[in-house]
Amino acid sequence: MVGSTLGVYSFGLIFVSARTNKRHHHHQRLAILEFARAMDSSEDWEEKKDAEKRSRYAPVLEFFSSLQERKGWSMIQFNFTVGIRGSISNLDRTTEPLSFTSTLKALGITSRINLDRIRKVVANRIFEAHVQHCTRLLS
Repeated sequence: MVGSTLGVYSFGLIFVSARTNKRHHHHQRLAILEFARAMDSSEDWEEKKDAEKRSRYAPVLEFFSSLQERKGWSMIQFNFTVGIRGSISNLDRTTEPLSFTSTLKALGITSRINLDRIRKVVANRIFEAHVQHCTRLLS
């Protein structure tokens, strides 16, 4: 995972293995995790940033899909987008773009308690980063 500071995006890669049948054959997934902050002053801020991130990684996903020797591997992208002032969508959208909550669920985090806890921690961290940034600008 690459560290993040205000204005810099971070991303990570995870490997996900899932059993596909009783004989324990595995389907391996490589997931791009994109973490981004967006100016959250318009109604469609989350959708705009998601489209930007999908466009950014489309060549990577296309290249991976074109490889003939993937041996059961696939690649998927998950975007986690929050507003610059700490806004996080709590909608449970199952269509693109997935909301922050829906993305967590797609990764297997389904407990309401865990979803709320993660959302609150992330919102607090984003708000703290925003306050620090504003403080630096004013000093």
